Amino acid sequence: MRRRRYIFKIYTDGADAGKEFSISVNFLKLLVFAGIFFAISFGVLFYHFLHYNISSYRLNKYAVENKYLRNKVKELENKVALLDSTIDEYYHRYAALATYAGVEPPPKELKNIGIGGIVEEPPSPDLKPVTNLDDQLSKLERFVDIQLSSFKDVEKKLQKDKFIRDHTPSILPCNGRFTSGFGMRRDPFTGRMHFHRGIDLAAPVGTPVYAPADGVVKKIKWDVRGYGLLLEINHGMGITTIYGHLSKVLVKPGQKVKRGQVIARVGNTGRSTGPHLHYEVRILNRPVNPVNYIIPYQTFFN
Repeated sequence: MRRRRYIFKIYTDGADAGKEFSISVNFLKLLVFAGIFFAISFGVLFYHFLHYNISSYRLNKYAVENKYLRNKVKELENKVALLDSTIDEYYHRYAALATYAGVEPPPKELKNIGIGGIVEEPPSPDLKPVTNLDDQLSKLERFVDIQLSSFKDVEKKLQKDKFIRDHTPSILPCNGRFTSGFGMRRDPFTGRMHFHRGIDLAAPVGTPVYAPADGVVKKIKWDVRGYGLLLEINHGMGITTIYGHLSKVLVKPGQKVKRGQVIARVGNTGRSTGPHLHYEVRILNRPVNPVNYIIPYQTFFN
């Protein structure tokens, strides 16, 4: 059986007859397979070459990123250390303020107590600094929250103390001469012993009368029993003050007044032997000695 062959003729310029050559089918198939083999081999080699270059690029990129992250972790560690030191400084200041306010500050040891729960181990030992940093930040955050809560207690206590200070009578209600004290005395009109519920301060008519503490004007009236033109201020906490024998009142019922504000003028109204201010301090409507609620000027501390 004759083998099949492919005949090829090549013509050159100026030649009438071309050159012939033939290739067997099997040889042609061999050439095709060889071409495919070399193409596949080249493709595989090119793929590995490309993969190697990409992997090398990624490794270099990861190395740069890893170095950057390590430097950032170091920076964060320094910042956390500085934050820890700052929190310690503020804690000492806060502890002094809490002591002044009479509030117990949280123990400093709480800063080193963990939040609790399962501690997750890092997937790599190289990530241990990050885990430690996260744990330290969590402790500081918890301690700051505790301090903030305690600070609010101090704030409430100081606000309450300020309210008490501002609303407790503490100054002389007018510049006058002390003529009669609190307690039993002889009534100047009847000569009989009588309980005097306040103190009397003699002063010219029109002398300013000052509010001894912050409060709200409770009532203004003419007292037929002997107080004359009377003013009463409610200071809160069950404390009220009463001013009698006034010539003029400069405030209105329901009006808020501040310590040192001029609220009235000294007079000689009602059952009075001369111009003076009758001044009372009452706790739950029970008269107490006003002298105990007058702080001498030389002992003032602001």
